[in-house]
Amino acid sequence: MPEGSQIKMRQAAEADISTPSSGQTTLFMDSDHSGAPYYKDSGGAFHALAGAAGATGATGATGATGGTGTNGTNGATGATGGTGATGATGTAGATGATGPTGATGATGGGGGGVTQAYVGYNTIGGTSFAATNERIYAKKITIATACQLLTVEAYVKQNTAANAWRPEAAVWTDSGGKPKLLMAYVSPANTINPYRVSGTAGDARWLATPIGIYLPAGDYWIGIKTAVQGNVCNLYKDGSGTDVFWDAGGNAFVTDGPDTSGTVYTLNVTTDKYSIRANTIS
Repeated sequence: MPEGSQIKMRQAAEADISTPSSGQTTLFMDSDHSGAPYYKDSGGAFHALAGAAGATGATGATGATGGTGTNGTNGATGATGGTGATGATGTAGATGATGPTGATGATGGGGGGVTQAYVGYNTIGGTSFAATNERIYAKKITIATACQLLTVEAYVKQNTAANAWRPEAAVWTDSGGKPKLLMAYVSPANTINPYRVSGTAGDARWLATPIGIYLPAGDYWIGIKTAVQGNVCNLYKDGSGTDVFWDAGGNAFVTDGPDTSGTVYTLNVTTDKYSIRANTIS
């Protein structure tokens, strides 16, 4: 994550958290549980993000008992005749060595925590281009472990100060290496100016659009669309890729149409790798 980036969650009591829509969850710091991270699912249930403490390791086995020492030899018998001298007493056998101490049992593992990761192209491209108005730019991602996809992010730069736009983002299923069914999207009701309203154009940065959807392991597509004003921002990219785009006009994030006007959208496969990524936790 770039320096200075962070995810903020508000602290609230469970009674103040509304139930999210189906297929979504709400993250927050639970003041009913000492401010620990919790989430509320679409069924109205609350769950802690922190895993339970691991079990204590078993006690090591007791070491074996050392063997018994051997007895000393008897003294020799005295010669016949006059009373022979008494034979010397044999030496005592040596004490057996102490058996080794059993190994200490392993310490139990700690409870599981939250893992943050980026999927997609988490690299600032070496070149940039003016993003076409109402054009959807998308890339395929692979989710190795089930996770919560928090945001879709693109590395962009404002073209001209005062140009406002509406950053939109979406997630689709994959079908034969192409985006298919729309799973989630965000289309703000109002335009924004995430840069500068006067003077020189704003600096380039990762700009995140919140999504919030649980994804099982598998292949998916993520993408962005710029709306309202034409070519107001630059999108960064590198080559040697297979990312795609299609022109949807002012309509929804669909790929295989037709939409309400009867237009069928054409999928264009490029040789680009757009600087588009998704922020996930698992």
